Amino acid sequence: MKKIAILTIALIFSGCSASRVDDIKQHAEETWNKNGFKVIGYEGYEFGFFGTFGGKVWYIVEKDSTIFHGALTKWGDEYHTYDLSAINAIKAN
Repeated sequence: MKKIAILTIALIFSGCSASRVDDIKQHAEETWNKNGFKVIGYEGYEFGFFGTFGGKVWYIVEKDSTIFHGALTKWGDEYHTYDLSAINAIKAN
């Protein structure tokens, strides 16, 4: 009985995370554009553990001729960018 309860709770929370990932995807281009980025590629997604942070959706984006790898997540009713890193930036010594 305990295993069934744990599995049921895990499935419920995983479903919440999955629906948030879908929501993030629907608002991704708008969110990136508001932050000055243009979406040029999609990389994938990850569900949040038991619904935490609603998961992340990874994109390749561009701003001022610099290409970045980064993720969007949803916290409450806000979308946030995370883990931005430049792909084609020139490293200064």
